[in-house]
Order: sequence, then C-alpha cells, then structure tokens
Amino acid sequence: MTADEAYAQIELLTQATTEPVLTNAELNLLVKKAKRKDSSNRVPTDSLWTPTWNIAMAVALGWETKAMKVATGYDIQSADQKLSRSQMFAQLMKVAQMWRKRGGESVRLKGDLAQNILFPSVNGPDDWWPWETEWADDWWGWANSPLPGQP
Repeated sequence: MTADEAYAQIELLTQATTEPVLTNAELNLLVKKAKRKDSSNRVPTDSLWTPTWNIAMAVALGWETKAMKVATGYDIQSADQKLSRSQMFAQLMKVAQMWRKRGGESVRLKGDLAQNILFPSVNGPDDWWPWETEWADDWWGWANSPLPGQP
C-alpha cells in the first residue's frame, strides 16, 4: 500500500469531509502516524523500509481529532427545543474506541519467554504464586490476624 492509498483509506474511514471535517494537514499527519516497522523490523525512515501501516489506529486518531473539535460544545435548551451537542462528542469517541480496538497491536510470545511471562515460576516449576513466598506469607499472616483490641 502506498502513502496515497493509505491517505485515501483514512479519508474514507474517518468520513473526513463530514462535519467536523479533517483538513489535508490532519489527514497527512494521520498517514504519518499510521506508519509501522515492516516485517524486517525496519523503521519508516529506513530507505529499505517496506510500507507497512496500521490504518485502524490512524482512523481511531482521526475520529478522536474530530471529537476534540466539538469537545467545547455545550448543550442548549429553550422552552420548546433541546440541542445536546455533548451527544456528538460522545458518539465520535465511541467510533474512535471501536477503531482503536481494531487497531490494537500485539506481540506474539514464543517458547520459554511466553511460558515465563504468562505463568511465572518464582519458587520452582510447581509454584503458581506470582509473588515472593516471603511477601505472600507476611501478607496472609497480616490479613488473617485479628484487628488491634479484638480477640
């Protein structure tokens, strides 16, 4: 995907021309923010970088940018009308959150590293307690002791 294609996707998925609109400068910044290391771990400034994007993350930032443009809006009520401008902010943030969930980045852990992080073994291979035994014993002793002045 080229930068122009990334721009077009971000523009479409953020509904950039719908109020509140995103400017070309804001869209260009979102394209820049969407760049990621490639599969060879090259950063975007590396001349050998293969264009790699997190479009969903950039779209989430775009919706948050739109929300910030209406954040200072206030609700108005007259005798026969009520305008709840805060609804627009809340809705824009909901859409941003939806895209943020789609754009989550993760790291796959393999082998011993995954085993040690997900199931830490402090006191041996059969130990499931994630804290030092001494600390745990102190805590349980304290937690199970009577309060001062009680039997």
